[in-house]
Amino acid sequence: HGTDGQIITYDASGAPVAVGPGSDGQVLTSTGPGSPPAFEAAAGGNCELVGRTVISSGSSNTIDVEDTALFDGTYDRILISITGARQADDDVDILGRLKYGGSYVTGLHYETQTRLYTSNNDSLQGQSYVNQNTNAFFRMLPECGNAAGESWAIHFSVYNPSSTTVWKNCEWHGRYAQKDALSGITYGGGYYRETGALQGVRFQANVGSSSGSASNITDAVINKYGWKTS
Repeated sequence: HGTDGQIITYDASGAPVAVGPGSDGQVLTSTGPGSPPAFEAAAGGNCELVGRTVISSGSSNTIDVEDTALFDGTYDRILISITGARQADDDVDILGRLKYGGSYVTGLHYETQTRLYTSNNDSLQGQSYVNQNTNAFFRMLPECGNAAGESWAIHFSVYNPSSTTVWKNCEWHGRYAQKDALSGITYGGGYYRETGALQGVRFQANVGSSSGSASNITDAVINKYGWKTS
């Protein structure tokens, strides 16, 4: 007979010894030669889920990601994953902006390139949008529909978000579908000419074009991840 949860192992002299029991969620870990293993907290990976937000019946045309834990200097790269997103209107563009110094920047210093692949029935075409120092946003998805079953998704990465010496390099890919047999995939990247620490990322829905009227984002699931080198 013994104690529930204990494991019999051996100490440095070869005598049997009981280890544990540990607590819920701990793992049995080697402590190296010459000592028994121990129950310890599982080691975390370099990628961490920092936060999760679910929007249902939303009434804003923007999704602002400003979690303090995401932009406090802990992470060398952040990833914002938006899935199952829908908006109130048809034919909507999804734009992106970055936040510095307490506000989202609209100055003409976003340098981007986005390649859009669209298909309509059996036809496939590729179209490239190249914007160099001429836009006040990242253009990430065009022409998103709002019919039953339609939605869009974006995965947006920012490198060195807390650096004060390099511009903010970003990349993204997205996916959308429309009821008229039109679907699209985008791949893009760019940077903003700002060396300050990043404070947030905005995703904005506009009808028809970047200058169109706002369209409320009604549904979305936003997962926020951070990568660190150590």
